[in-house]
Amino acid sequence: MPTPNAPYRTPFQLLERVQDWTGYVAALEQCDRWWSHRREWSVLGDHCSWRVTVRDLHEVAAHEDWRELSCGDRRNLIGLTRNDCWALLGRMRGPARTAVFGPNQDEIQQTVHNAATAEANAFPQLAFESYERLWNLSGVGEGIATRLLTLARPDQFVSLNNASRHGLGNYFGFTPSTLGEPESYGSLLMAIYRQEWYRNPSPTNAYEESISRMRTALLDCFVYAHPNQT
Repeated sequence: MPTPNAPYRTPFQLLERVQDWTGYVAALEQCDRWWSHRREWSVLGDHCSWRVTVRDLHEVAAHEDWRELSCGDRRNLIGLTRNDCWALLGRMRGPARTAVFGPNQDEIQQTVHNAATAEANAFPQLAFESYERLWNLSGVGEGIATRLLTLARPDQFVSLNNASRHGLGNYFGFTPSTLGEPESYGSLLMAIYRQEWYRNPSPTNAYEESISRMRTALLDCFVYAHPNQT
């Protein structure tokens, strides 16, 4: 395992050296600088960042009735936008709009809301059940299911898509191509829940407390492989 102060070339290498909560926060801050120097977004910034995407779209996902959402909020919720800021955690394609806001909307919304409001002791069982329920719906699959659930409970879910599957699979020791299957995704979540930084978050201030509430979702910034990434 790399030493804490060893040079790094990629965010993935930062994740490899994390051992505890303090190390996780430090790695996020380094990752924030890495992305902000290369792209128009960051990890922890106040504009166009993973933190803002999770924070703001969590409120959209938790809205009482998705029928009342504006067209813009609907597009942002599923990452169907030209703006890369809202597409962090996964950019969906056109058919996602019908898959989420079509005939299955009530079931999807209820599943997302149940995850958002559940007590911590309902997990991991609720995580497995929620993912499997969405994954089995026509047109949903892993990308949409994990994005919506991650926005609903960013402390319990991680987004899984073509840009993140290889990093997640490699780090946690799973075959990337099968990681979206419910049993495999459930095993991935269990592997995350066993990490020291996850099990024992010890925030020392409001800033770190906000990070702890989205600590699983923020894994994406370490494993996300952007096209032409250097």
